[in-house]
Amino acid sequence: MKVNAVQSHRSGRVVASAAHSDRGPTLGAVLTALALIVLVAAVGIFVTGTKRDRDRAEQARAAAEAPPPVYTDHGTLRFGDPAATTVFTVTTDFACPSCRTFAQTSDATLAEFAKGRQVAIEYDPVAIVDAKDGYSLRAANAAACVAASAKTAWPTWYGLMFDRQPAKDATLTDDQLVDLATQAGASAPEVGSCIRGQRYQQFVTAHTNSLIAAGLTHTPSVRIGDRVVENLTPDGLRAAADHATTK
Repeated sequence: MKVNAVQSHRSGRVVASAAHSDRGPTLGAVLTALALIVLVAAVGIFVTGTKRDRDRAEQARAAAEAPPPVYTDHGTLRFGDPAATTVFTVTTDFACPSCRTFAQTSDATLAEFAKGRQVAIEYDPVAIVDAKDGYSLRAANAAACVAASAKTAWPTWYGLMFDRQPAKDATLTDDQLVDLATQAGASAPEVGSCIRGQRYQQFVTAHTNSLIAAGLTHTPSVRIGDRVVENLTPDGLRAAADHATTK
């Protein structure tokens, strides 16, 4: 009888232990698991939000640095036959005295080319001159503003800009740039807001930096394709055009 009582007592402990193990995870284990789930979800939300913010910032930067729609994909303003195989690219700075000389002596020759069927001209305003009150940058921005609103008025405006080029220690105000645009025929209200608001400032800065990184060291610079034109006189430009179109 005594032995049987001991066995029954032990069996009871075994049953009790088994019953206790069938109760499942403890409250602490459940809370730990939930905490891990919440943490993983929070990390996922953070990563997704960070990527979304980064994508939005990149899209905003790309939009701010984009040229006006009337410009080419590589940031120039083209005149002449879109299908022309000979293309002069004129890189210029409105604060550059040598650019003024070039424009006043050779622009008529370039205009002749643009009227033909074999040669096109791409103007490429940049801001490399350290001019007073950021004039170089503001003028290149104005070039984009005028082109975006009234491309046909741009050649006249281009000439006026060099006729009125300020001295090294002087500048033109935004209001004066707007007045020159109006004189040239670009008188729509958006031209003034574009010039005063520096709508294309980031484009000009990014475009100028990319050209400097590619090797631009001075203005004016004239190229036919990848070949630099050394003689920038009217006769030199004609010779370069003749050579390019007869190859």
